[in-house]
Amino acid sequence: PYMVRHGVNGLVYPTGRYDILAREIHRLASDERLYRQLSGGAYQRFLAELNAKHMTENTERLYRVLYDRAVSKPLKGRYEHS
Repeated sequence: PYMVRHGVNGLVYPTGRYDILAREIHRLASDERLYRQLSGGAYQRFLAELNAKHMTENTERLYRVLYDRAVSKPLKGRYEHS
């Protein structure tokens, strides 16, 4: 899923809509409550999902998937040895 959740840990705007980006930056800069809410949400996500344990588990899971794919469908061609 997305790293940024609109209104929870950040603000999202449509690609290329710089008018909306400018509006959201202004809103964030002028609304202390919103700033604290988004900062708190970002920090909570960091603690829950971006810590070393979580990232290590995700990396191990990715390596397992890639290994399983490599074992089930070995590369053919120049990497083969006779």
